[in-house]
Amino acid sequence: MRVTVEFFGVARHWAGVEECQLEFEEGAELHDVVMELGRSFPRLVEEKLIENQRELAASFALSINGRMVTQNLDVRLADNDRLLLISAVWGG
Repeated sequence: MRVTVEFFGVARHWAGVEECQLEFEEGAELHDVVMELGRSFPRLVEEKLIENQRELAASFALSINGRMVTQNLDVRLADNDRLLLISAVWGG
């Protein structure tokens, strides 16, 4: 199955791309996406956005298909899901 991850704000700067597409086996969870992002974009780990390539930092969250925002990485994904990596803290 394929998921698209769009990076927003500082995450986009650290990843160096606006978005990426990732391939997973059926039944993948957000945890799998975060682990793959940590491997594909090491700076996300270096900047502590992704902790130990397994956990999303508390100041960030993932939006799934523009509806659900979560830090729970046990959420099961479906083919063609679109994720947005966003800052959980807004302001300047």
